[in-house]
Amino acid sequence: MPTHSCRLNPALLSCTLIDYFSPWPADALLSVAELALAKAEELQGCDTELRASITRLCMYIHASVGDAAARMFVELRRCYYITPKNYLELLSLYMRLLREKRCAVGWAV
Repeated sequence: MPTHSCRLNPALLSCTLIDYFSPWPADALLSVAELALAKAEELQGCDTELRASITRLCMYIHASVGDAAARMFVELRRCYYITPKNYLELLSLYMRLLREKRCAVGWAV
């Protein structure tokens, strides 16, 4: 009988959401950012303290977005998921903006 009701009401299956996202630990966020920024040619000339500050900043941004998403759920009952792909996109966005701004400054000088 359950398959019959699913055929009659396909929205039961198509509107199903499985929440399997769990927050990354802080050390995982730091290690991913360190690996991503170590490979970046834009930061090859930077000292290690600056690179460490940037990795902590990326970790803080990702964690604060998670906190804001939790507040949004409490206040508006709207769920916003923070995924590992969001963190990787944050790192790539930072690198792209850094590259663009360095080109703009290079042209201005």
